[in-house]
Parts: sequence; C-alpha cells; structure tokens
Amino acid sequence: MSHTAQYARRHDVDIRREFPAKLEEIDLFCAELRQRLVRAHWKRALFAAELLVREMLNNAVIHGCRNKPAMKVRCRLKITGKCLTIHVADQGAGFDWAHRHEGRKSTTATSGRGLSLLRAYSTELQFNPKGNALTIRRQFG
Repeated sequence: MSHTAQYARRHDVDIRREFPAKLEEIDLFCAELRQRLVRAHWKRALFAAELLVREMLNNAVIHGCRNKPAMKVRCRLKITGKCLTIHVADQGAGFDWAHRHEGRKSTTATSGRGLSLLRAYSTELQFNPKGNALTIRRQFG
C-alpha cells in the first residue's frame, strides 16, 4: 500500500482538555491519547505524540503552574493529514524563552533537557510572547 493510501485511511484526531495542574492528569490525558490514536490508525505517530505532549504538559504543570492544582492547563492535540499539532497553555507567569539557552546536559541529568527534546522531535516550535503557551507541529510521512 502506498504512503498516500495509508494516510487516506487514517482519521483526523482532535482532543481538547482543560485540567488542574496535577501530574496525575497528564497520565489520564496520555492514556486517552493512546486510545484515540490507535482507533484512528495512527500507531506510527504514538511515540512522538506522547513524548511531545507529555514533555509539554510536564513543563506546564511543574514549571508554569508550580504544581498548584488551583491553576489550569489547557491542551489541544490535533492530527490532520500528515500533521500533528499540539498546543499547551498554562496560567503561570511564563518565561523568557527567547533568551533561554540549553547547554549540554549530563546524560544522567533528570531534568533540564526539555526544550532540546521538543526541538528534536518537532518540525516547528512556537511560544507565545509571554512564554506560557507553546505550539508544536510535526510532519509525518
């Protein structure tokens, strides 16, 4: 089967959620994401989609909202055609993303590699001016 025929058989996916800034909510969202992608015949996109959305949501909960469940995180994940788009926004103060440079991190570091990871797995990465919302796109095929 050609790539064009494979993509034509797939269904678009559009998931929108708003939830309290709690790490448990990320696991629930990712479980739903996996189910929806499998049902829509997007198994090939599963790893990249979950990796990106989990990293984005972790950053929003931990850094943006400072683990305060009273604050909200919004997420929209959409796949149309061959393009995955993820938008995550939080109610935090934001950060100066334009001047944030990630140096080389130790291979044993447990944090600090998020932006590098997001850049490596996305085709396009765009912050809002305040630095509390991020949109990522990834092309497949």
